[in-house]
Amino acid sequence: MAVAAGYGTAGVSVKIRRKARTEWLTLKPNTHEGYVSWDRFEAIRTMVSSNVPTGRHHGRAQAR
Repeated sequence: MAVAAGYGTAGVSVKIRRKARTEWLTLKPNTHEGYVSWDRFEAIRTMVSSNVPTGRHHGRAQAR
């Protein structure tokens, strides 16, 4: 995750930009004991990321 500070008329704004895993400097799975296993983490991450809406429609259907 990269943090970038910007300066404008309203003051300082901070934006967080996430890097793709392929752009990370290092990744050391199983380096420390975790709450869940690395395989379980990957399964949860995949499940959550596939649940992100990709279209412009969010939430319940609206009556027209």
